[in-house]
Amino acid sequence: MNDFLIEKFGNIDQKVLFTRYVFPSIKEVINNFKIELTLEESHVWTKEDEEKIKKYLESKKNPLNIQEGLWLTIVNKKSTK
Repeated sequence: MNDFLIEKFGNIDQKVLFTRYVFPSIKEVINNFKIELTLEESHVWTKEDEEKIKKYLESKKNPLNIQEGLWLTIVNKKSTK
């Protein structure tokens, strides 16, 4: 995809945008993951999913702070002059 964008537009930059969520409780973290998984990814929430997220949270130093990274591709369009 990057090769196509460079060929089409001439130049691209990639950056990572970090988001940070602070939750009031473990229950809220689990509910958030449940909503994301079921609504955004059309996945049926299972007891196994809940066990996986609990295990993940137990491994974190601060389980109420969740940080995600999102890759952004910025197209630097070729000049038409």
